[in-house]
Amino acid sequence: MKRGFTKSWRSELSCLLWSMPPMYHRVFYWLRQKAKWQLELVPTDRGPGIWLDPGMLITSYQIIAEGVAYSEMGLLRVPSKKTVGKVLQWLKTNELIELITSRFGTTIKIANWDKYQSARYETLPAKTNADSSKRKRRKTDPYAHLYIEEVNTHEEVPHAGG
Repeated sequence: MKRGFTKSWRSELSCLLWSMPPMYHRVFYWLRQKAKWQLELVPTDRGPGIWLDPGMLITSYQIIAEGVAYSEMGLLRVPSKKTVGKVLQWLKTNELIELITSRFGTTIKIANWDKYQSARYETLPAKTNADSSKRKRRKTDPYAHLYIEEVNTHEEVPHAGG
């Protein structure tokens, strides 16, 4: 899995999604984490492939169901494809996603992806000279090179599942 992050906005807590059952939020969060973060060509078995913009993904109801599965009292709970479809339709109705079903799978576009995930739209307060003079600079750690060497010498332990 690729490393990285997506932004989560405080206004989500006042969103209609937050008042729905936990599976709705879980599906939406999973979609946000799986969405492409840059323009990417997805290969297909017929033709050159499909270009996906940032905030889009191609998946299936089954893959989503397996992705949002959880363990309860030692039992794996996987929602049905019907439940996933119901959640996706609700997200589409409330304009949180755009949903297109085709022979390649289900193409999902997260609404307002550019607005919330792109650095171009961020507005940060301008720094003034007074702000920078009040901040104390951290002293560099004279032993940092020892920590780096120690971390680099450790071998990775293979995971039990993979």
